[in-house]
Amino acid sequence: MAAPSLEIQVGRRLQLRAVLQALRGLPSERAEAITLRIFGDLRMADVARVMGKSEAAVKMLVSRGLADLRARLGDLMDEG
Repeated sequence: MAAPSLEIQVGRRLQLRAVLQALRGLPSERAEAITLRIFGDLRMADVARVMGKSEAAVKMLVSRGLADLRARLGDLMDEG
C-alpha cells in the first residue's frame, strides 16, 4: 500500500491542528472527556473512573463536547 501523498499528509496535519485548537476552547471537563475517550482510546467506564464521574455524566460530557467541536469546526468536519 502506497503512503499518502504529501498533500494528503499536510491536509491531515492541518485538520488535526484545527481540532486540537478547537478542543482547547472547550470547557475543561468536556475537553478532558473527549481527550481520554478518543485520543486515549479509553472505554467510557474507564474515562468515568479516571475523572471520578458516573459513566452517564461522561457520556454527556463527550456528547456535548463533540457537538461543540462540530460547531467550532464547521466545514472541516464535513470534509473528513
